[in-house]
Amino acid sequence: MTAKGDSKVRWGGACLPAVMLLSVAWLLRRADRDYERLGRLSTRASLVAWVLYTLHAGLTLAASGNQRPRGPGVTSLLGVALFVAAAREHRSLRQVSGLTAERLVRSGPYRFTRNPQIFGWGLALSGVAFRGHSPKALALVAAFVVAHRVYAPVEERHLERTFGAEYRRYRAEVPRFLGLPGAG
Repeated sequence: MTAKGDSKVRWGGACLPAVMLLSVAWLLRRADRDYERLGRLSTRASLVAWVLYTLHAGLTLAASGNQRPRGPGVTSLLGVALFVAAAREHRSLRQVSGLTAERLVRSGPYRFTRNPQIFGWGLALSGVAFRGHSPKALALVAAFVVAHRVYAPVEERHLERTFGAEYRRYRAEVPRFLGLPGAG
């Protein structure tokens, strides 16, 4: 009697990550095309990105919550602070969302990493996963990291097309995530 219900739970538990994976693949292709054709993300691609971030964070929190985390922890708070500080440097939700490329942001946290929002978000999720002692949440964080390792070159091609030599200088001076400047 419960076996049938259990299979529904297992299928439902696998369905959302599968849909998210397909959505990420779609978003990567769409972003590359949007950047080339429009010089920005389309509204649809930006909306899908925000939904994926929200769903991924929810899945990470849910996976970690099974292990009873004792609170957000310093790592998560630092990650959220970095994300917010980086987002504020854009000065508009449209630019944060990739809907416009008015200027190359090099101030604030962008002086130390070309992707402080991504780094901050990943740090926040890592803090949640570690605090909850959850291998499932850590696997979700790893998936986030892989997705952004694939996405970063797509965005970088767009920034180079848009800002040319200014972006090439910035890329040579500031690391993508952490490490040496110009090293990927």
